[in-house]
Amino acid sequence: MGIVKNEGDKLPEDLIAGRAKTYETMMNVGYLVMMPISLGFVMLIALLMLGTSIPMSILLGTATGLGVLAFAKVFLVH
Repeated sequence: MGIVKNEGDKLPEDLIAGRAKTYETMMNVGYLVMMPISLGFVMLIALLMLGTSIPMSILLGTATGLGVLAFAKVFLVH
């Protein structure tokens, strides 16, 4: 992913490059940090609500987070 300058843009090149870098950093943080943590936490809570034991819920929640992290690294962030 990246930002490409549109021919109609009147912004300076350095401002566009700075915004592109900020955008890429935000997307990488979202994909590599927030998405695995939030989905692992959701899995943990869902398993606890279904009556699964606490150790198994923690194990499967962690495995879900690591699986989502691996998926994000392989397919979403290059």
